[in-house]
Amino acid sequence: MKLCPHQLVFVIIFLFSGVLFGQDYRPIDEVIHVSNNHETMPVKVHGNMNAKTLLLVVHGGPGSSVDDYRTFNGKTGLQLVEKSTLVAYWQQRGAGDSKGVDDKKYYTIDQYVSDLDHVVDEMHEVFPHKKIVLFGHSWGGMLSSSYLSLPEHRAKISAWIDAAGVTDGTKLLEYAFDDVDAVVKEHLTQEENLDFWKDVAKQKTPQNSSLLAYYILDKMPDAHRYVNIEKMQWSERAIASNNSLIPEVLLTNNNQNMEALDFPILLIWGKYDYCVSKKLRDELIEHLDAEKITSVELPHSGHYMMMNEPELFSKKVGEFLDKI
Repeated sequence: MKLCPHQLVFVIIFLFSGVLFGQDYRPIDEVIHVSNNHETMPVKVHGNMNAKTLLLVVHGGPGSSVDDYRTFNGKTGLQLVEKSTLVAYWQQRGAGDSKGVDDKKYYTIDQYVSDLDHVVDEMHEVFPHKKIVLFGHSWGGMLSSSYLSLPEHRAKISAWIDAAGVTDGTKLLEYAFDDVDAVVKEHLTQEENLDFWKDVAKQKTPQNSSLLAYYILDKMPDAHRYVNIEKMQWSERAIASNNSLIPEVLLTNNNQNMEALDFPILLIWGKYDYCVSKKLRDELIEHLDAEKITSVELPHSGHYMMMNEPELFSKKVGEFLDKI
């Protein structure tokens, strides 16, 4: 049988794509809208449809745009993970291009847990044969751990990745202050960039320690790929949601509820994670089944390790997902 010219072109493209991406690669680029309690939230799905897992991104903030988690400063570690798995970027209530009512009565942890449950159910319906892995970063750690506190929610999830995520907000500012204070004292002793470190020493308080934890990275020798958070996307609704949720976060400790988790867990922090201190990670580990945990510390990155060290970040996440 002879093939006509356009059929030959198709065959060549098909075979060439198989060489480039492997025969098991089937790309998807789709937006699924999930509605719940006066909010419509886009879930942007990218990656490999032939993968066995779906990584559901629970972004930070509260109020950060999930779009930054994929494309900030080029390809992030999460976008690199798309080569081997399916990644669903959920835009939370009040963030980015989500649409809804700007009312603080909807900006509560319980409401966001309800939103997440609707998203999880939708992902199971649209991708019924995928294992859902929650990926929580920063505030996303508080939200995902709050979600996993309930047994009916845990039954829908196959694994959890906590990337410098908050599970105990009651110690968040205290530990961030301790970390910043220790770094400031160390550099004052070394007598390098004295004007900068003296200025930080005058400014530091428990209330602003999380913000200072970002800015001191600019003077850390190994953190030269520092992420300027001022360039991230924040809408007026995002700021309103942040102002409403943070006081609740500071009163919430989910660690005791994490003792019931019976699936694989990846904890991934960076050397310079002062904003969400490694002390929080260490206390979380005390409440987890040691046999279920993979704990990784990246050698250079600060809080936004998926942007600072994309290749190494994607490698560690990919190795974890391969075992699920």
